[in-house]
Amino acid sequence: MDPGDTPARRPPAVPSQVPRDNGAGPGQSSSSGAPPAAAAPPPPPPPAVDLLGGDLLGDETPPTSSGGAPPAPPAVAAAGLDDLLGGMGIGGGAPAAAQQPPAVSPAAAVADDPFALLGGGGPAHAPAPAAAPELPLLLGPEKGKGLTVRGRVVRRDGAAAYHLHLSNGGGVALDGFMLQLNSNAFGLAPADQVVAVGSLAPGGSGAAFVRLAVNPAKVAAGPASSKLQVALKTGQLGVFYWDDAIPLPAVLEEGGTIDGSAFLSAWRGLAQESAQRLDVTIGDIEAAKAKLAAARLFVLAHRPVPGTGQDALYVTARLPGVAGAPPTQLLLELRLTRGAPGVDAAFKCQRPDLAPLVFDAVDKALKA
Repeated sequence: MDPGDTPARRPPAVPSQVPRDNGAGPGQSSSSGAPPAAAAPPPPPPPAVDLLGGDLLGDETPPTSSGGAPPAPPAVAAAGLDDLLGGMGIGGGAPAAAQQPPAVSPAAAVADDPFALLGGGGPAHAPAPAAAPELPLLLGPEKGKGLTVRGRVVRRDGAAAYHLHLSNGGGVALDGFMLQLNSNAFGLAPADQVVAVGSLAPGGSGAAFVRLAVNPAKVAAGPASSKLQVALKTGQLGVFYWDDAIPLPAVLEEGGTIDGSAFLSAWRGLAQESAQRLDVTIGDIEAAKAKLAAARLFVLAHRPVPGTGQDALYVTARLPGVAGAPPTQLLLELRLTRGAPGVDAAFKCQRPDLAPLVFDAVDKALKA
């Protein structure tokens, strides 16, 4: 779906004051009236807690979602591998012969080895525990000459990281594992190219988290895409390549929420809106909020939509800025009927090209 084809939404009425939530939990009244008599039953819980008050973001009818899913972002051309290994002196032919390379000095390694460590020298820390995790298969033993690689991009200690699990099914010990990433939508690159699993004996395995930093030189041009091209070097088997994806929650900030007035002002100031209907059924609103928060998609407000039987969730998240640019705030409205299939999602942002990634992240978070 072309986001530009979505009809504009009616601007909301701006409340003169944006009251704060008084902290009333589920089943509690947010009013300050006198408690009921001891013999009277407790009052029923309100249908939702209105955190912002007033007519927040639009009329009382659910948004009209346009048909079809938004177009998939364009794939990175195969020639992009030249960027992945550009300036590294690695050709596109067969990998290096399976033999132990001669020992070289750190200075010579930096000059001759395109995957030389960022600071020179070998890994100074022990590998992570090698328990076999449930990670997607990235490189099978057939293509990996006995090496199997599983992994995914995750969020760890406030930064993106590549969680990798390597298994050596070959007949020789493997070491010297180093990682490189092609240019990508978020400019992610290894903070340290070493995959710290040490030496893997035949039949052995190891796991590591490779911290990813934002490198402005690695930001790919064009519309945002989750596509990630990866190269892994071994000391004995040469270089292997695979395609992966960057889940949006892996790059969202932990403190990505804003207050109600800032959300309302930003929403009204953005004309272009993208919409999509998600194939999700929500029965428990609180559970849905928790799932979104785990993906760093924060529910700012929850209110019933009068006259429709629907609930509306107002969600926000933030991408860090790159090369001194300000962070990018993501704004979402989700409308749903509890227990009924389908969630109408509307998205606004200064970068409308992020819409497909945002809708995918919300869908996967709610289905988790």
